[in-house]
Amino acid sequence: MKTRTTDKEMRSRAYAIVKVGYCQLQELLELFEADHYTCGSCGWKADFYYIGAGVWISTGYQPIGKSILTYEECKEIEKKVSKLKSNYKLSYIQKRAYARRYFDRIIKKVREV
Repeated sequence: MKTRTTDKEMRSRAYAIVKVGYCQLQELLELFEADHYTCGSCGWKADFYYIGAGVWISTGYQPIGKSILTYEECKEIEKKVSKLKSNYKLSYIQKRAYARRYFDRIIKKVREV
């Protein structure tokens, strides 16, 4: 279940926050549940997914953080995860394990920046 939080609280608890646009990593992130969300005066702003090593992914209408993934990189990840999800020989748990590898790649990219 998601917990409501503030942008300030998320910045203070995270080593790094990776900002992606609304629905840019939808195929990947729908395999996992968001840990937190933020709201503003107009309603929901963003969801936050913890991916490990103090790194969070922020996605929504007003995400916070740094944009270290290009649109093309997001599109490539989405294409590969979509293909993975359509493999009906794998269980849901196996699909999540394979998808988690993309989180590791994102963490590695954060460490390089």
